[in-house]
Amino acid sequence: MGAKNHPYKSKKEVYAAMEGNEAMITRLKTYDSSIVIRPLDKSVRQFKESQICKYECGSRVSSSYRDSQIKSVQSARDGY
Repeated sequence: MGAKNHPYKSKKEVYAAMEGNEAMITRLKTYDSSIVIRPLDKSVRQFKESQICKYECGSRVSSSYRDSQIKSVQSARDGY
């Protein structure tokens, strides 16, 4: 089960996916309070998969630019 094809629904699922990898679990626990699992947002997913994002966020630009564009879509959705 991977997050890309089957998004996690809870932190418990994230930890279960790392079962047996104590180093990763320990590292994840460091950030546990910052982790928020939300339901899949279809508008963000559509943006990520759209031709606009592929053009605007393609290999010509850094992944930080792509991430900032996705974050702006999420912030607008959440009202932040």
